[in-house]
Amino acid sequence: MNKQKIKEIVRQKIFETKNIPVKEIHSDSLIKDGLGITSMEYIVVLTDIATVLDIDLMSFSESEIIKAITIGDLEDVLGSKLVNISED
Repeated sequence: MNKQKIKEIVRQKIFETKNIPVKEIHSDSLIKDGLGITSMEYIVVLTDIATVLDIDLMSFSESEIIKAITIGDLEDVLGSKLVNISED
């Protein structure tokens, strides 16, 4: 798995949840204030992404979830849970 694939998955799941075009979702996009994702939608997105990436949701600490303010932050948290991650 590489960082680009994580980016694609995150953006696709946000598109599916909020109908925001993928090209309008950037690493510095604010999850709540910028994209308007509610807490419930955030949990749905996180759950869906974790399922696709085969990450156990229990491996996330509350602080990791709360500290993910931007899409880039979320991608970094997800990437930190994957064993074989590459930059490509």
